[in-house]
Amino acid sequence: MRRILIISLILFIGIPGYSIYIKKNEAAKMINDAEKAVKDINENTELNQYIPHDVYTEALLYLMNSKSILERIDKNSAYTDYKEYLEAYYYGNISLLKTETAKIFAQAKQLRYKKLLITKGCNLKDIENYSGNLVDNLKTEIKDEKKPEPKPVDKKEPVPEKKVPDKEVIVKPKKIDLKEYNSIISANLIKKGPIYKIELYDKNIFRKSNFKLNDYGVGALNKIVKVLIEYPECKIKIVGHSRDFDYKNYSKYKAKVVSGYLLKNKIDSQRISYMGIGNKEVMDTHLGFRRVDRVEIIVSGINQ
Repeated sequence: MRRILIISLILFIGIPGYSIYIKKNEAAKMINDAEKAVKDINENTELNQYIPHDVYTEALLYLMNSKSILERIDKNSAYTDYKEYLEAYYYGNISLLKTETAKIFAQAKQLRYKKLLITKGCNLKDIENYSGNLVDNLKTEIKDEKKPEPKPVDKKEPVPEKKVPDKEVIVKPKKIDLKEYNSIISANLIKKGPIYKIELYDKNIFRKSNFKLNDYGVGALNKIVKVLIEYPECKIKIVGHSRDFDYKNYSKYKAKVVSGYLLKNKIDSQRISYMGIGNKEVMDTHLGFRRVDRVEIIVSGINQ
């Protein structure tokens, strides 16, 4: 498996002249192998409950991507680009690797669960009937241990304790002045421990054709500017994220665009830092953990 991954990465980076050897039938075969692996893991009812769905979902996404590339090439049969075959082959290969990884994780989790059942005294025959020969490796770890019988304890009647009535303490609720939080609430900043943060999707704040701020993006950043003005002691960190490969370090470029807008609005450069980390981090969405094209804004130093 490791060998396949290394070869596929080398192919994606691009060896001069090699991409012409990836043809349609090879890309289609790789996609077919990936689909077969996904089908096998779906039909394995014993492992279904242990499958890590984040890895499995990524495998499905890569498979859909590779199939869509191949379908696009078929529709435009007059023009054949072997690099697109290479791209379809690559995504199919990644899908296959992630599916196999999900299967290995599921098997490991299943073994840990069965080991736990055994150590808790479950009947070994019942577990074998359920799990087949997967428990064979665990038999050597089972040892008969005789638990010492508990010594009889002299029962003594408990002496009642005198209860002293507690003094009633009235705690007055602390008054919160919402006016102090208006700018933070308006900017949709969410408190995470000592910091405040917000995730802004690329599709919401940038124009489709380039990384120039649209009207919504300008409005969202104006609210952030207002917070920075109201809290002059706070600092801001801007982190660019990408969904796929960080082509030409564009995640950092997005963060730089946001930083430039803050500087344009007279925010001191000493209070601003920005960086791009590509697709290294996922975020929790309604579909699970995903890599999303976004800009993360982190504000620190707001003392409330």
